Amino acid sequence: MIYIKYWIFLSPGAAKVIMNDSPSPPSHSRAFLGFLFLIAIVSLGHASLFARAAQAPPEVVGFWRMSGAALILLPFAFRYANVNRKQILLSFVAGFFFFIHLWTFIFAAQHTKIANCVILFAVNPVFTSIGHWFLDGVRPRWKTLFAYAAAGAGVLIALHNKTSFAAFSLQGDLLAVVSAGFFSAFILTGNAARKNLNNLVFSPIVYFSAAVCFLVCAVLRSIPLLPWPLESWAAILGYILVPTLLGHTLYTYLLSHVRIHVMSFGKMIEPLVAIVSAWFLFSEKPAEEILLSFVFTAVATLLVLWPDQNDPRRV
Repeated sequence: MIYIKYWIFLSPGAAKVIMNDSPSPPSHSRAFLGFLFLIAIVSLGHASLFARAAQAPPEVVGFWRMSGAALILLPFAFRYANVNRKQILLSFVAGFFFFIHLWTFIFAAQHTKIANCVILFAVNPVFTSIGHWFLDGVRPRWKTLFAYAAAGAGVLIALHNKTSFAAFSLQGDLLAVVSAGFFSAFILTGNAARKNLNNLVFSPIVYFSAAVCFLVCAVLRSIPLLPWPLESWAAILGYILVPTLLGHTLYTYLLSHVRIHVMSFGKMIEPLVAIVSAWFLFSEKPAEEILLSFVFTAVATLLVLWPDQNDPRRV
């Protein structure tokens, strides 16, 4: 619970931005957008830890995580009525992609090591870049590609002595990659839906549609949603507050304000966030190589955040 209170206390500015979202990008400074971007990525970086701590099937964790987040945000959605059918449809499609991403991610986090799950999931920027190129004809800049390579090298260096791919659960590892692919599909669909749609409408629709998918999946597999131990409920509550309400909601808000390649790059930082958090929370001291990995990540960050005067978004 201290963990949850810390995140709520840390991010009042982020909560204010989410609650006052507008479909048209406001004149946020680069530094402020960078601050929100950091909060979103760090929050999302703890998703695998909450998924592991829940000790419940993906259907249970996913349903309560999505339904809880949807119910919390739903009252704010009624403030905005100018929504067309196409926006609603794209939001539901994004919710379906988000459901598949979340189900496979939770399963992977529970059936392989956290380090395996997050590092394999970090390939999602590659899928996003390919999808963005295919759908919009937007080729990533050479600096962006180099940033992906540098960040990927940093992650691999950090985990070199800590992990061994031969020791991983093959099923969990493969689903982590599948999760990355569907998260990229969610990003691309969400980017299209959020062009003229308020985040306080988009996010509840995504969470609601994903919750329905989890419910159907639980019924088909005869998995009870109740009861579960108190420890599981505490982890699910943390899952709702930190990666979902703070992380994913803020992440989707930034889709309209930050270049899509930058948003995808942020997902590559998450493995390092998970490693550091596991060190403090579970006393899993990282290898010395993590210092070198931070150098690679810092170089990649400078490259990908370098200003581009031709892009209307600020970062």
